[in-house]
Amino acid sequence: MRRRDYIFSLSTAAALAGCTGSEPSDESPPTDTTTPTETATPTPTEGNQSVKTLQLGEVHTTDEGLEITVDEIETVFSVPLNQGEDGIRASPGNALVFAHLTVRNNGDTPVSPPTFFQADLLSGSDQYGPLYEDGFRPDSFGEPVSGKPYDPAEPIHPGIESNGWIAFEVPHGVSEGIVAITNYDLLQYDTGIYWETEIDTQSLPSVNFVGLNAPETVELGDEVPFEVVANNTGGSAGQFRAEAEWNDPTVSYNQTTRLNFSVDPDTQQSQNYTLSGEAVGNATLWIGEESETVEIVPATVDIGIPYETPSGVILRVQKPTFSKSYSYSTFDGEETVTAPSGKEYVMIYYRVENPTEEDGYAPTPEELVAVGEDDRYPQVAADQMGTTEFTDPIIGEEFSMPLTLDPGEIVRGLVLFEVDASLPESALGITAETEDLVVHWQ
Repeated sequence: MRRRDYIFSLSTAAALAGCTGSEPSDESPPTDTTTPTETATPTPTEGNQSVKTLQLGEVHTTDEGLEITVDEIETVFSVPLNQGEDGIRASPGNALVFAHLTVRNNGDTPVSPPTFFQADLLSGSDQYGPLYEDGFRPDSFGEPVSGKPYDPAEPIHPGIESNGWIAFEVPHGVSEGIVAITNYDLLQYDTGIYWETEIDTQSLPSVNFVGLNAPETVELGDEVPFEVVANNTGGSAGQFRAEAEWNDPTVSYNQTTRLNFSVDPDTQQSQNYTLSGEAVGNATLWIGEESETVEIVPATVDIGIPYETPSGVILRVQKPTFSKSYSYSTFDGEETVTAPSGKEYVMIYYRVENPTEEDGYAPTPEELVAVGEDDRYPQVAADQMGTTEFTDPIIGEEFSMPLTLDPGEIVRGLVLFEVDASLPESALGITAETEDLVVHWQ
């Protein structure tokens, strides 16, 4: 049994919206999907009386009066379908060859015509079967093919003509071929009839996916860039088209997007596709089986330098103050709290501002952590009901975060931590951690 390559499928067609004319497209990294079939048909050679070789447009007439001819060839990368379905295309590095077959019964009795499956395209020592899958045949092809698929009536009655296109997929670079009709019992030459033709694939574009490039890490809030690289080994400009999948820490399942850019002949070109790094974690882009993953890491900011969150809220942490104790005002005067043995207190000034025109959110004091070497130290609430007024080592109110930040609102105050007394001041950092935001001040 001969092996054949098929692309007429609903899934393929659905993935190819917008493919037109001779522009190529690419959905995945290049793989050679055009495997020649086993050569079961003898190549037409001089002296082989079981075959008949014709030129394009010449007619073969059977003893029963059935005229058969291949009268037109179109070579493209993709074609639309006229009945509203999506287009069909060749795989990367290949081209589509459409042969137009016409049969007419000029005899006196009904005759069975050659079937779609009795057609092959020969090129050198390779043989390619027609593209087809059970359950799907388009009603018609758009330009430049313009017409319906070959699907003749069975049988064809006297005086009736039937015609249509048969599609083959061949590697880019094929320049000549032979359309063969074989194993048709009513032919005078019952082993095969051949129509020789030139096939111009080299002037068409041949756009192929080359690969993906991306940095290993980006900081939170920065764009995540992916470079998509394609080349064109053909003779004219063409389009790189691909359906890419992506995800990042802000989505719970893979998203899809369409990539589309022009590639000049004999060049390699690239286009950047960016994701927004709005949460710490991994962002991944897939094209076919190839992928790149970028780690979105916490933003690192010098203490005292403001940081703008992806939503536009501005955060600032001032230089920490170390002390063995702290004091605050009470109704009865002033209360002093001394650190336990081996511990000391760290007090920071924390300021948040919402300069946007929308309600904003910022990390609360409970979402601030003092970090040093391998240890983490959560915020310590002062032992006081209501708002605490610190008097030592810094004078000011304890930071109190509202549920939301109104447009233009600024909130400021002091945040207290208890750390190991052995921790060097130079090793201390402050980290703000929420569900989708991590910022580190050092």
